Amino acid sequence: MGSSVSKASTSSSEMNPVQLPSRYEVLEVLGEGYFGKVLKCRKKDNKQTVAVKIPKCFENDTVNEVSMLRRFKRLKLHQHNIVEFIDCFQTRYGKAIVLEVLDITLGDYLGKTSFAPMLLSDIRSIIQQMGTAFEALKGIGVIHADLHLHNIMMENHQTRPFRVKLIDFGVAMSRSEASQGKRLQPLAFRSPEIMLGCPFSEAIDMWSLGCLMFIMICGKLPFSGRSEYEILRSITGLIGQPEDLVLSTGLQTKKYFNWTESNSWELKTSFEYFKCHLSSVKHHKLQSLDDLKIMRLEENNEAEATEREQCIELLKAMLKTGEDERIAPCQVLTHAFITKDYPNNVAEKSDTSQRKMMRPKAAVMSKRRPACLTTAPPSSLACYSPPAGVILVRPATADNTLLLDGQGSKVSGRSYIDKTSGCSAFTSPFSSEDCIPSPTFLPSGVILVRPATAQRTVLGDQESAVSFQSGLYEASVSLVTDVESGMETPICEASGSCENMEAKKEPGKKKNVLRRVFSWLRKTFRPCLPSVDGPACDS
Repeated sequence: MGSSVSKASTSSSEMNPVQLPSRYEVLEVLGEGYFGKVLKCRKKDNKQTVAVKIPKCFENDTVNEVSMLRRFKRLKLHQHNIVEFIDCFQTRYGKAIVLEVLDITLGDYLGKTSFAPMLLSDIRSIIQQMGTAFEALKGIGVIHADLHLHNIMMENHQTRPFRVKLIDFGVAMSRSEASQGKRLQPLAFRSPEIMLGCPFSEAIDMWSLGCLMFIMICGKLPFSGRSEYEILRSITGLIGQPEDLVLSTGLQTKKYFNWTESNSWELKTSFEYFKCHLSSVKHHKLQSLDDLKIMRLEENNEAEATEREQCIELLKAMLKTGEDERIAPCQVLTHAFITKDYPNNVAEKSDTSQRKMMRPKAAVMSKRRPACLTTAPPSSLACYSPPAGVILVRPATADNTLLLDGQGSKVSGRSYIDKTSGCSAFTSPFSSEDCIPSPTFLPSGVILVRPATAQRTVLGDQESAVSFQSGLYEASVSLVTDVESGMETPICEASGSCENMEAKKEPGKKKNVLRRVFSWLRKTFRPCLPSVDGPACDS
């Protein structure tokens, strides 16, 4: 079953090198390898087509495999992507095994496609089914220990989604038989713990599955070399050296690594190992497994990019050098790449961009408002960032204030003055036509006024203004401090210091000075909007 397919018309004696039971009719030779031959036969009683695996020499004792397959049959593991065992019979060189007939191996399929990278959907399907098979084996404490391209067979390679089965349990063993130092697995799919002689478990099968997944992704072997040293050097170059704790448990570690003066393990050079300089041969130019994330079949498909990223993350989890860190079969089945439960970054970006495009302008403008204004009245200046062209004005507190006609209460709190002649749609909530602000945008007790051209105004530091580039608000505060003078208005900056300008007093007009001050303010500044009801922010 695990041999390469070779179909040819042969005579009945060639197809039946041993005398098969009379209940089987030989149809063709499916494949042949060094240890055995696989025949396609038909059971005469029920016309069922089966595959018969016949040993060719005594070295391939199938007693262990038959015992395993019988156990699988009792547990109905053929429902978990493991080949179905049907029957067995004795031959000259041992037990012949009768199995369900399948199509071609994964290696044969990749050969037909010239080892082109497989679609992610096909990779997902195969890895999910192999995860199911290895989860079932782990549940009964069995290690396959011989996974490679020709031990995964397809039911029909011409239909999708692919249906695959795990075959060939000739060297499979129970967990209790996993003794340290055993030589298992094909070299290209051999796990670090087997090469180093470390204790091992079912995790070695997940390493081999990761190597197979790498081949399905890019069509090349992940680790190349003709010896264990070369494979270890390739692993170290692509993934990294195993942890010192792992290396310290290996029976063969000193064969490949040196213990350094810094109390750590270091891989021997090729000269130290081979006694000659040997250049490494790589089947790919990857520096790390993350380099596979940029390889895409659909370059402009964001969803495919996310899917491939999760695929590589699963691959990295399978190819951990320490078996304790390696992903388990049950975790493979719940991985985002298998479940397609990807992070919502792509979906959220797409949805967010669509919502932003469809969002009303008022909603967009409200996003720019300080958070404290949307929930409660502001309690300090720091919680409010005024519109562009607006400065903070604090009227002087005067005793014996006389209100003008139409004024319902004394002026208190803070005022904001619009210094610009117009309004900006981006920096101010005003309309360009009537300059009416949104009442929900301003703190309570705030008015916005546009200054008229003053004839006798002493200006302070013109440099202090609103800095929108830095996101910090620096307000210039103007105070009318000399209420006895109706002529020039001093300007007080945010620092709080004021320059007192003395004006000449006219003794005969003191009782009318307040009315004259407010009359001057009324002529100089034209209100754009009356104050909003409610308390103003305390200073």
